Amino acid sequence: MARRWKVDVCYFINRLEGIMVKIVVLGILSLIISQTLLTNEYGRNLLSQTDRIEGSTIQSLHSLEKNFKLPPPELGVNNANWQKTGFISLRLLDNTQDGKVKVLLNGAEVAQFTDEMLTIRVREKDLVQIDTAECSSNVALQIVATSDNLITPRKNTKITSNGNIIQVGRIKIKDNF
Repeated sequence: MARRWKVDVCYFINRLEGIMVKIVVLGILSLIISQTLLTNEYGRNLLSQTDRIEGSTIQSLHSLEKNFKLPPPELGVNNANWQKTGFISLRLLDNTQDGKVKVLLNGAEVAQFTDEMLTIRVREKDLVQIDTAECSSNVALQIVATSDNLITPRKNTKITSNGNIIQVGRIKIKDNF
């Protein structure tokens, strides 16, 4: 009887050890894969919660992306510098906050929501924020369009604020666009 008990315990320990070895190997493998993905921009945006906020799809504003053009050369603007710029179109989902919702770019006010939607031009490493300090209720916005060269913030991102300044994100632009 005692011998049978020892055999059952040894069998159980051997099975448990095999399962634990498999879990450790899978954990190390997933760690290697995730670290490899984090070395590239797309993988970092895919895995990192700080670089993206999920939202629902809106298909209605693709024309904004198609109509975005660089300025003509006769304006004296170096087009190479403009490749590091883009645009973001924001839509106020609840248009009851007339002029109280402000868009801040690097801490300075650049626009106010007087209409349901507005578009701002952004550059590499700009910080986009929404100021809802003057609003009496929650404010919901959505990024409805961005230029094709922007990595972050992403299109269709929903932003909700409750009377404070909320960060939309730091602008990241693709290098080889």
